[in-house]
Amino acid sequence: MKKAPEKPTADPVLQQRLQAVRGDLLQLHKALLDAEQRAYEQLNGRVTSSGQLFKLVLNHPRFSWLRTFSDLVVRIDEMLEGDEPFVLADVDGVIATVKSTVTPSETGNQFERRYHAALQQDPGVVMAHGMLMKTLGSEG
Repeated sequence: MKKAPEKPTADPVLQQRLQAVRGDLLQLHKALLDAEQRAYEQLNGRVTSSGQLFKLVLNHPRFSWLRTFSDLVVRIDEMLEGDEPFVLADVDGVIATVKSTVTPSETGNQFERRYHAALQQDPGVVMAHGMLMKTLGSEG
């Protein structure tokens, strides 16, 4: 009986790079989500359950811009868990996308302006952004 071929694996260094970016993106996403939740609650009252928050994140326009971060994490997860090994160019592409995504602008598109405002208003977002930038700065 033939043994099934082993799944090809990516370079462990590349995996570590992606995992570090993923971890920092998750921290940033959490900080942004917390900030948006506080702002929502100031206008609409307390969110009383994680189920209610989940529905807001999926359906409420105030939270829709955060899906960009979720999409990036999913993209990284698919690379890490995929059947095909990834190479340096794949990792560099994801890192370039993350860098361009987390570039705030006071005058840019709606996402860039929202991100800029979050950085101006919430120390937790600033800290998470700084950690991600440090990780991205050590990439390549």
